[in-house]
Amino acid sequence: MTALAPGDRSDRQLHSAAARRALHAANGGERRTIMTGLSLCRVIAVAGAAAVLALASCRSSSVAGPVSEATSASLQAVGSDTPIVFPAGYGERFENYLSLDRVQNDDQIIRLFANELAMRGPGRDGKLPFGSVLVGEVYKARRNAAGGVSVSQLGRRLRGDLALIAVMQRGEGFGQRHAPELQNGDWEFAAFKPDGSVAGKNLDSCRACHAPLTTNNHVFSIEHLMPHR
Repeated sequence: MTALAPGDRSDRQLHSAAARRALHAANGGERRTIMTGLSLCRVIAVAGAAAVLALASCRSSSVAGPVSEATSASLQAVGSDTPIVFPAGYGERFENYLSLDRVQNDDQIIRLFANELAMRGPGRDGKLPFGSVLVGEVYKARRNAAGGVSVSQLGRRLRGDLALIAVMQRGEGFGQRHAPELQNGDWEFAAFKPDGSVAGKNLDSCRACHAPLTTNNHVFSIEHLMPHR
């Protein structure tokens, strides 16, 4: 090997020292870059986990939320005017015991449903059991070309769109806070739209209509709920 002159060694040492410092700085920067990248990944991971948890929470509430809200809000009867809520699924759970042209209205048809308790019929006191629920689906009659009510060859009105769902329910103390002329022997009333939301009907008209029926437990169709003997 060829020996270096003293001046050459000094220059070479300076260059080596500078190179080492540059390499160290580069390695340090790389490490900092890597650490910064790792930290960023951790932040992203934590944020992602939080987002997943939040999404899961939203999804669980969205599954239960609308149903419970519909039950507590849309299906709730008219404020404090009645304790009755919409009897969801009554079409499958209740018995359709009577369908006829509505007596009180000449352009309506009604289908009447009763729960199992009501289908037992009146007791020895002539009253339906507490817990009895009656549902009336009120339909508009179809109209003919002249605008009159369409009637079949049997003389029965032809059923059109569902207009209202009326509910009667008997419970201990129901209706006792109303004026005496509006009390119906522990029966209370509610009215709902076809989608189950509150109809906003003045229920006093229902109470006043049924109140005089003291010998029939305030139910127009009570004979149809009497079991065969």
